[in-house]
Amino acid sequence: LNFARRGLDDAAFGRLAKRESDEELRKYSVIDLSKNALTSACMRDVAVLCRRCPDLRILKLFNNQLDDEGADEFRDIFRDCPQIEEVHLSHNLFTHRGVEAIVAAADGELPKDGAPRPLWLRLEHNRVERTEDFARDICRSFPSVCPREDRTRCTPRACVLRRRIHLPFFVERQKGAGRGG
Repeated sequence: LNFARRGLDDAAFGRLAKRESDEELRKYSVIDLSKNALTSACMRDVAVLCRRCPDLRILKLFNNQLDDEGADEFRDIFRDCPQIEEVHLSHNLFTHRGVEAIVAAADGELPKDGAPRPLWLRLEHNRVERTEDFARDICRSFPSVCPREDRTRCTPRACVLRRRIHLPFFVERQKGAGRGG
């Protein structure tokens, strides 16, 4: 379901989402709402849309105006879409509080065992300061999280540390470190 780059605000998205039939939505494994003007006020509608897509694997909300106010809606998304594999939330307005709430929701709601691959949770380029320190604190608080420091062996499909949630790109590689460095 591709609603990317349409200049959608919350009201326009709400109208579009309601027009989609349940039968039509069952076909989708990807929802792309990236590069719009969506705020946290529409996150309830996003969660409802996700619930209506039982085979949802990828949710793209990057490059919007989402902030901490919408973070709690991810609890419902993760509960209703336990097979989700990727959530793209980079380039929004989340602070450390929102990022931590989203990670806690994933940790609490996604299956503890038997997931075929880790959740690829992209939250870089938000309003989090000292991202490397923050990522390491998150990993201490949530042992299910991998900061993906090993970029060769940790991929969207596998975690070298056998963790359930990847928080990639918070820990930056040094310039000139080269591939996997």
